[in-house]
This record gives sequence, C-alpha cells and structure tokens, in this order.
Amino acid sequence: MGMSGKSVVMILALVALQAGSAGAADLVLRLWEQDDVTIDTVFDAQMDIFEAENPGVTIARTHFTTEKLRREFLKHARTANGPELILGPNDNIGPLVRDGLILPLETLLDKPFFDRYDPKVLASGVIDAKVYVLPIFNGNNISMFTNRQLVDKPPATFEEIIALADRFNDGTTFALAYNDPEPFWFVAFLGAFGGSVFDDAGRVTLDTPAMVAALQFVRELKVKKVVPPLQDYGTAESMFKAGKAAVFFNGLWSWNSYTNLPFTWDLAVMPTIAGKPMRPLFGSKGYSVNARLSDPGTSPRMAAVVKKFLEFTARRDFQLSMASVAGQFPSTSEALADP
Repeated sequence: MGMSGKSVVMILALVALQAGSAGAADLVLRLWEQDDVTIDTVFDAQMDIFEAENPGVTIARTHFTTEKLRREFLKHARTANGPELILGPNDNIGPLVRDGLILPLETLLDKPFFDRYDPKVLASGVIDAKVYVLPIFNGNNISMFTNRQLVDKPPATFEEIIALADRFNDGTTFALAYNDPEPFWFVAFLGAFGGSVFDDAGRVTLDTPAMVAALQFVRELKVKKVVPPLQDYGTAESMFKAGKAAVFFNGLWSWNSYTNLPFTWDLAVMPTIAGKPMRPLFGSKGYSVNARLSDPGTSPRMAAVVKKFLEFTARRDFQLSMASVAGQFPSTSEALADP
C-alpha cells in the first residue's frame, strides 16, 4: 500500500533541506522524454542549472520517440528500471492513469502552485479533477505549413487545397500530406463537421452524422488524389521536406526542424471546410511522476528532489527558454505575459 498524500507532504517537508545540501550523497533522477532534438542544447543547459543548485543530484535523461516512450514506461514503470519522471504529450496519459502508473501531482504540490498556470493548458493534463501532467508548453496543436514554391499563399479553404490536386497529380507531388492514420489529426476534420470526440457525458462519439461526414470527406481526399495513397507521420514529413507536398499539416512542435529547408514556407491557421473552421485538439506537453514514488520503500529524498524539479520547471526563465527554442507558447501565466 502506498503512502497517503498527507504522508508524502510531511516527509517532503522533513527532507527538503537535505535534498539541496552540499554534503548529501549522490542521487540520480531519471527522466525519460520525447522532445525534439533541436531543443537538446537548451534543455541540457537548464538541467545543468538545476544540478548546480542541487549538489549531489544528477539528471539522467533518456530520449525516446513518442510511441516508444509510452510502451517502455508501461513496461518498466513499476520496476527498478523505470524513471522517476517522464516528459511527453498530454494525450499519452490515459492508459498511465488507468493503470495507476503516474501520481496525481496534488500529492506533491499545493493549490497555489497550480494557480501559476494558464487554466486552459493546465486542464489538458487533468483526469477526474486531478492533475497528472505539469505542462511546459501551451497548445500542442496541429497547424498548416505551405511550400511557397508550390503555392503562393496559404489556402484559406479546403476547396482551394482540393483544387491544387489538378496541378500536383504526377504521383510524386501532392496537394496535401499529413499523418492521416493518427486520430489526433482526424479530429480537426471532425470538428469542421460539428463533431467532437466525446459528448457532454464523456462518452466517445462514433455513430454520429458528423463522424460519418468527416470520414467520407477524408476518404474522398484519397479518391481525388489530393493526398498520397499511403502516408504516416514519417512519410508525410519527408514529402514536405523534399518539396513534394504543397500543403502539410503538422504540430507546432516540429517547425524548428524546418528552418534549413531549401524553400520558403509559411505557417498558417487550418483552412475551413464548407465555411466551417477545422478544430484541432488543444494539447500540452509536460512532466508526469512515476507512481512508484509513493511506495514505502522509495527514498524520501527522491520525492523531495522531484518536487523541487517540478517547481524549477515553473520558473519564468525555464519557461521562456524552453518555449523560445521549441517555437511554442509557455504554460505559466507569468511567462505568457512576457512581451
């Protein structure tokens, strides 16, 4: 049986000074993440600052792809090989919460701390009124990229994108590329037809007129050869980078990796469909804590260090440094207000 939230808080208070003391024995805080490699330098610089402020603490960072991070954490979370912290998108947490693998962060942090965050982005990591993700980025959503060599300006409507298929139909260059097997991308289409993933009671909506219409629309894109016959994240992105896609749908997390492409591109809002706006999911990326931290055999000092690390990520300098290099908005109200 794990410790209660009150017990954890009491122990944290008792060992807080020990966690930062110069004479404390070495402690390794394991962090698994799926950040883009373009932000590694800034990320590591922030980790160096934390280590300097907490003598005896080392951050051991391991990088994974998004899907592998979820698989490996599901496999190792309850073992001695699992990390204390993971950093990833909020849409990863459903099975982790279901299986009891991550802690409600109220176990470690008090309400005034959460009040520092933009309410909308904080809500993206909440399940059953409990916070499971402490966000660092605000708005992990899909946007539209366009290759200016192939299209003069970003299309305002999907009808314009479909019309591009008349020009780009040689079987190698297409009007549009995106990760169409992934539901995160499809939801933007569903929203344009008035649909949503869940109804007001939290039930998944499948057999609805909006769902049928959105699926038919996406199917027609293949029939009309607006998009490639087969595409996933990697192939769609490769097509855009190679100048083989006039329009490309991807997340804001990716744009820093396109800075050295051999063509100029534009970033724009998603187009309308029959006059209705596409509605991509709003998300975040942030830190979650391994539930093993509440086990009786876990070092109280480790819990205190994890708490200090989460508090460190809310600092203005950390928020602004990470958001700037990632090309995204920060998550705290203080950092968002920075000009």
